[in-house]
Amino acid sequence: MTAPSIERESIANLLNERKIIQQTRQQYSGDKPAPSLPPLLYSPLILEGGVISYQSNSLTGGFGAKYLGVGGDTEFQRDSVSIYLRTVSVQNGQILQSVDTTKTIFSIKVDLSVFKFVALKDLLEVETGFTSNEPAQLAVLEAIEKAVHTTIIDGVLQGLWQFKDPQQAEAIVANYKQEKSTDNVPYTPPVFDTEAHTVTQ
Repeated sequence: MTAPSIERESIANLLNERKIIQQTRQQYSGDKPAPSLPPLLYSPLILEGGVISYQSNSLTGGFGAKYLGVGGDTEFQRDSVSIYLRTVSVQNGQILQSVDTTKTIFSIKVDLSVFKFVALKDLLEVETGFTSNEPAQLAVLEAIEKAVHTTIIDGVLQGLWQFKDPQQAEAIVANYKQEKSTDNVPYTPPVFDTEAHTVTQ
């Protein structure tokens, strides 16, 4: 079962429309009590966060060489974007999780050139090249997806929630731990007191 989406960005407009509907029902119901609107849906958790840093030109460099008028050069640039995401319990306001992820953005430029005499009075000059820039929007989206993915897996390990399919959960958690180990980061299971703090809907 897919969790429903809940409107909160324009909550003031939503409440205003519900108020208009309720007033209209009371006005035209006469002596009979006006039927009430169903209650608004609520969420047991709130995910908060955003982009906390965007570092441009954190690393730049290049290389070039020419011999007898023939050569080329390349330049590169590295940027990085960091995302912060925390999970808050609506019931008691406790911060259950705090996750930050960083995505690297690479840009590269390659130029090739030829400048030489092919005859006594004939000069050949050729230039070509290309530039590859990783879209910043996609990098931010990937960083957000990684933060959400980490939040879900850590939440399973903490006992905050669980997957519907336990077998699928084992494979996903195993891949998550393997990814942590390949990043040369020792994996330490998160500690959370599931008896004293539970999240229920």
